[in-house]
Amino acid sequence: MIPYRASLRSDLASRGLSEPPDPLARNRWTICPGPAGRFGSEQVDELDRNEWTLSSGPGGRFHRNRHTSAYDSIAESVTCRIPELLTTGYLYRLTRNYYEDCRRTGVDSLDSIIPVEANASGRSVVRETFAALCDPSRQGALKQSTAFHSLLSGRTEEIALVLSDSALAAKSLSARRQRLHWHLQRLYRVRNSIIHTGSTATSLSALTAHLQDYVEATLTHVAAIIASGKATGIDAALERSVDNHEAATAVLESGQAIDDRLVLDGALE
Repeated sequence: MIPYRASLRSDLASRGLSEPPDPLARNRWTICPGPAGRFGSEQVDELDRNEWTLSSGPGGRFHRNRHTSAYDSIAESVTCRIPELLTTGYLYRLTRNYYEDCRRTGVDSLDSIIPVEANASGRSVVRETFAALCDPSRQGALKQSTAFHSLLSGRTEEIALVLSDSALAAKSLSARRQRLHWHLQRLYRVRNSIIHTGSTATSLSALTAHLQDYVEATLTHVAAIIASGKATGIDAALERSVDNHEAATAVLESGQAIDDRLVLDGALE
């Protein structure tokens, strides 16, 4: 089946205006029809930020709503892009953490319910765990095996619900992104307090531990994106993460079913 074409070019043409006379290629995306439609990026425009609108009807088209220039400050660049970067892999980490907690607490028959080799990659672990949580019989076996674990009791059903309900998953991503945004703003306020007053009323040990986690996760994600060939530099990798987060949210809010590719890589290919 021929995929629907979703053009994310600027809306100048729709207003009877010509495209600006610069040679920079605009982004174009392809969304395939069906309950698990995917986005394929043909080119990455490092200067554009995207918001997405999904038109109604089957094979709905996503198009760009706005165009912004460079960020006004380093703080804005961080608070506007790092939360999206760290939120993009939220479903991945949620699934992987669940498996690791099952392994850590010695859940009965885990190897038969989620068959994962000893040296399997993180992607393989997530793929198999996702499949088990989406399969009614294996999900039932997991619920039974985790029923008497205080850490996992009820968690199997909660995670399975998030992974099967697109609207709930979209809300979870939005809440996660908002929490990260607030926390980064708090870190920046503490930084300002230290610089301008020489003191802070907040204990720094927990905050610096969180900051270290954020820096490590950011560097890991950016390095992975660049190594995959999907971006050529740090700024482009951050912008791609913003695009991926917004596209994934749009896919989930449109009601399309969650598949393992969305959990593993987001909505952009």
